[in-house]
This record gives sequence, C-alpha cells and structure tokens, in this order.
Amino acid sequence: IGIACYVLEFVLWLAFLTLVPLSVAVMLGTINIAVVLVAGHVLFGEPLTRWRIAGVALVSCGVAVVGLAG
Repeated sequence: IGIACYVLEFVLWLAFLTLVPLSVAVMLGTINIAVVLVAGHVLFGEPLTRWRIAGVALVSCGVAVVGLAG
C-alpha cells in the first residue's frame, strides 16, 4: 500500500508540474512540510516543540523568499 501511494503521489506531482512553473510548485510543496508536522502531532502524538515549529517556519520562509525573488 505504501509503495502504491508513493507511485500515485509521484505521478500526481509530475502532472502538477505540467500545469504550473517549478518555482510555484516548490513553494506549494513546502506546505507539505507543515502538514506533515501537524498530522504527526494530531495522529501520532508527536510533540510540537518550538524548534520544530521554528524549523518549518524557517524552511517555508526561505523557499518563499527564493520563489518570490526569482
């Protein structure tokens, strides 16, 4: 099931890349990092530490700056 989900995600990502420029797609892809952080907390009880939240915020801001500047 995991491999099938990964293959499906890969195919959908490739289809998505045909619709939008890569710089926009990468910015939207960073949303995945935040979603995984929140889902890990909600579904599996992972702790939301200040360092994890700061790390996700830093990565998201960095990608946004690069994407908007280019």
